Amino acid sequence: MTGIMGDHSAELDEAAGVLREDLGSDINPNSPKQLKEVLTEKGLGLTNTSEQTLKQSGHRLAGCVLNYRSAKKQMEQAKTACRSRTPPAAA
Repeated sequence: MTGIMGDHSAELDEAAGVLREDLGSDINPNSPKQLKEVLTEKGLGLTNTSEQTLKQSGHRLAGCVLNYRSAKKQMEQAKTACRSRTPPAAA
């Protein structure tokens, strides 16, 4: 399980790095408001940052956001699975 978490962690770090490089280091990729603002500055006039809207835009930056979200979700799922398999500490 640790190997899987490491893989997802590396994928998440890579996706976050691409976003910081393309959108600026001050952006919080978990903030829909910040994403919408910076994507608008980059020429994407999106109504929101939902998965559907980002996919429909077909823009490379929207794809970067989707990759980040996917990696984050996979990492969170791996953490949850790891916690559910860890036996409780002995009292």
